[in-house]
This record gives sequence, structure tokens and C-alpha cells, in this order.
Amino acid sequence: MIVGNLVALVQQSMKRMLAYSAVAHAGYLGLALWAHSDLGTAAVLVYLLTYSIATIAAFGILASIERAGARTVLLADLEGLFSVRPFAALGMTVCMLSLLGFPGTFGFIGKWYLLSAPLAEGNWLLPVVGVITSGISIGYYLPVVLAMTLKPTRTRQAHKTIRFPGPAKVAVALCVAALLVLGVWPRTVLDFATQEAVQLRRQAVPILTR
Repeated sequence: MIVGNLVALVQQSMKRMLAYSAVAHAGYLGLALWAHSDLGTAAVLVYLLTYSIATIAAFGILASIERAGARTVLLADLEGLFSVRPFAALGMTVCMLSLLGFPGTFGFIGKWYLLSAPLAEGNWLLPVVGVITSGISIGYYLPVVLAMTLKPTRTRQAHKTIRFPGPAKVAVALCVAALLVLGVWPRTVLDFATQEAVQLRRQAVPILTR
């Protein structure tokens, strides 16, 4: 959690930033795995789902931008994106906020579950570290949102060559909608994850005890 967030903090390449942030997210999963409980297993399932949805949408948007520019997308390349391609900017904003764990997104639900698992087992140190390192991630997720929405485009022609194929638009739209809807009404997913967690742990116990 510490190393992944600190290294991601200094990245200018969007893909490298997301790659190093994945190290931090793996650390967050470790919080739930440490709990070794039904709640922890359910938290892992929920968080894997929310992280996968946000990452698929974010990389889908970056791939379309790279196709237009034919090079790796840097943070500075996203400046003024909202004024030219609001669909892409809004989609990326939701992804960044969900990965950050912002309230109202599915990412917040997933991160809350991860922190709750060790707390339920009496460990408060790991959740505290998780909260602090999540605070560090504000330093690289939020600048992406600010660059797209508050900064002007670097040139008059910036972002105008970006094209999103129909299937890409549908995929990104579905992912973004899922992050927002499940951030408000997550009960069905949480109940399903809880049921699956119980089954998985029942199947895992005989293996672990051999």
C-alpha cells in the first residue's frame, strides 16, 4: 500500500500511474485476506469487481486517446479534455473517483468492506494504514480530474482527433453506470458476495487442513 501509492504519486504516464496504483490496490486486498473470515472473503470479491470495472473503463478511454495521438498518454495530455470530449472526461472522472474510494461510487463500497474486515477481527492498525495510504492516492487521482475539467486545452486542435468506436462507447458507458448505480444500491452484489464467500471458505477448509 505504501510503496504502490508513493511510486504512483510521481508518475506522469497515465498507464504507469494506474499500474503502480494496482500494487497499492493489491495491498488493500491484503487487508481483507488478513482477516481470514467470511467478511474478508466477501470483501475481496466485491473489491475485485469494483476495481475491474473501473480499470476496464479507464484503459478503454486511454486506448482511444492513444489511438489518436499514437503515443503514451501523459497527465498533461488530458488537459481540457472535458471541453472537447465531455463523454471521455466524465467517464474517466468516475473511474478515478471510484479507484480513490469516493463516496457515491462502487469503489467506496469496496474499500469500506476491505477496511471493515480486519476491524471486525480486532485489528485497527492495518485499516489506519489503509486510510492514510488512500489519502496519498488523492495526490495522483484528483489531478487527473482537475486537468480534464479545470485546465484549458494546450492547443486549438487538442483532442479533436479522438474517436470512440461504438462498442467502446457502450462498454465504457456500462462500466461507468455500474460504478455509479452500485455505489448507491450495492445490496444485491454484497449479498451475492457474502453467499459466495461462505461457499468458498467451506471448500477451502478441507484443503488447508490436509
